[in-house]
This record gives sequence, C-alpha cells and structure tokens, in this order.
Amino acid sequence: MRVLSVQQPFATLIVRGVKRVEVRSWETDYRGRIAIHASAAVPPHEIQRQWYDDRAMGRSFADQGWLDREDLKALPRSAIVGTVELAGVDTGGWDPARSAKDRLFSFNPITDIHELIERDPHTGESRRVRSPLQPLAATFKPSDFLWALRQAVEIEPIMEVSGRLNLWNLNEELSRRVAEREEKAQAGVWRPPQADRKRRAESLKQWRERWLSALELDVRAIEESVRQKREARSLEFTGDVERRFQETLARYLAENGVEQGVGAGHVRLDRRLRRVFDGRKTVPRAELELELRRYVKREVERERVLARERQRRRRLMKLLLELRKRRKYSDPPQTDRQIKAKVEEVLEQVLDRVDRGEEDDEDIWTTVTSASL
Repeated sequence: MRVLSVQQPFATLIVRGVKRVEVRSWETDYRGRIAIHASAAVPPHEIQRQWYDDRAMGRSFADQGWLDREDLKALPRSAIVGTVELAGVDTGGWDPARSAKDRLFSFNPITDIHELIERDPHTGESRRVRSPLQPLAATFKPSDFLWALRQAVEIEPIMEVSGRLNLWNLNEELSRRVAEREEKAQAGVWRPPQADRKRRAESLKQWRERWLSALELDVRAIEESVRQKREARSLEFTGDVERRFQETLARYLAENGVEQGVGAGHVRLDRRLRRVFDGRKTVPRAELELELRRYVKREVERERVLARERQRRRRLMKLLLELRKRRKYSDPPQTDRQIKAKVEEVLEQVLDRVDRGEEDDEDIWTTVTSASL
C-alpha cells in the first residue's frame, strides 16, 4: 500500500474528511487508496498564529474541539491514522490546454474555496462533492500540485511507524494491519474518538468572540431563539421530486440487488453509502429509504436555506442597526432588550407569512417592518 506522510494536525483532518486538498510541489501518476501517516514532527508554534489569523482554519479546529497547541501535540504522531482515495492531481495554475471536464476542482464564490468535484456516472456532468463537514481551505501557488482526496476513513492508529519522503510503500505486514483496521472502522467495530462536548463548546465560543461582530452575534442569538420555537421540516417530498426519488432508489436497488442470505428485504450498500450508515455493509430496505429521504431533504434544503439565511441575516442586521440609531429619539428611550424583542417580532411575522406560502422577498420585509415600527 502507498503511504503519504503529513504533519499533524493536518493528517487527522485528512482522515476525518475535513482537509480534502493536499498541496505538494510534486505530482504523481498513482491513483487509488493510500494510507495517511502522521509524521513525528511536533505541530510548530507557527500554526498557533495561523490558527488565530485564519477564520476558516479557526472554525475547522473549533469543530474538532481543539482549544490550543497542546491539543494538537496530543494527536498521534509517527503513526498511520487512516486511509483516503487519491482521486487525481490538478494544477494550481490555470492551464488553457486543459478542458473544464478534466479539472478536479471548481471555485465556489460563496465559500471562497476551491472545492473538489466529481463526475456524474450517468451524465458525465461535474458536481461538487457534498459533505456535512466544512472543508478546510487550501493555500497554493500556480506552480503547486493539488492532490484531490476523498472517501476518508479514520482508523485506530498504528503507532511507531517511521515516515519517509514522497509517496512511499508499506511492507506486507503493515499493509495487512491497515486493511484490517480500515474494515473495522467501516463496519463500526471501531469508532474515532469524539470531541469533548465541553471543549468543543468552549472552542466555538472563543472562535465566535474572535471573528463575529457584536451585531452579528446579536442577530445569531435572535435567530436561534426563533429557530427553537419552530417545528422540524417534513421529510416528505411532493410532485416531481418524489417521482425522481423513487426512480433513483429503484435504479440503485436494481444495480445492487437484494442480497440473499442476509435476511429478507436487506440491501447491500456500496462504499458511497456505508459512511451514511456508520460503516454497515447491509441495511433493511425500509431503513435505507428512510435515511436517504433524510439525506436528500437535508442536501436539497441546505443550499436553499443557506442562501435565504444569508439574505435574511443582512436584513436583520440592517434593521437592528436602524432601531439602535432611532433609540435616542424615542420617549422613553428603548432598551437593548426591547429593541431585540422588536426584531424577534419582525422575524416571527416574516416566517409566519413564509409558512403560509408567501415568498421571502423584499416586499414581505417592507410590509412587516412598516407595520411593526
């Protein structure tokens, strides 16, 4: 098995699917699964400065529950920590000789990140690789090579393994041990350590205090207060979406088949879906359909909701700022609590009208704001 040595904490971020682009000054013709080796080097002091100066990196580290450099030093080193698929190698600079269909990354203007893309096996069209994890941004020069990494699997670390330069080979015994631990991780027999909830909460709190303005923090608190009062979205589809979902599910079942000998109505999952089901290889058909409905609903809604929330947040920030400017003209002067309550009232009225089927547009905001103020 081929191996790539990476310094911590980035080795751990790769096998957890957070770091999907590895920047190297050299390329390789190899494609396929590789093991990720955490080198012996202690995370340098320089990473603490990057951590505090980079908003995206700070959020990624906070999600892991890391508070300081001591957390990074506690990560396994001189160890093989997981495996990942090397999907390809792209160039840091734009090569006009290469067609768009040959590229492995696309620029997302919303996240300001070059994101990994894949090809639809049926249409050949490119699409962004979706994940619930926020990817770690990659910094690179035009002369660099970008290694596209996907399908990461974190394994129980194999300690006391010395690293090497470039892409190197494991001996037969270590390759066997990596394969065994990869299988255990995919089957859910071994699970990666979870971030301590208190440390993660504290780390996220520090990140918010560093990066979010007081105005945005107030708006986020208002949003959370309103969100907690609202019901969960339904998992049901309607119209054409339901028809396409049923066709896709039927095609998947036809391609993979209902396995014999594992129980009636069970389906064997391919590698793409095993991570959704905690590494299990077979699941009941009914459970597969239910989880896919949840997954599709989340993914379809996520993009739409994010765009709507960004626009809504801008409007709320504008409204909150305007109310604070007007405060000195009111008699008696309004308190911060009264102003925030007014903004909550506006948001509630807007969401009520959206629930009745009205479009969340400028006309609703103008009408509701004028009536409330």
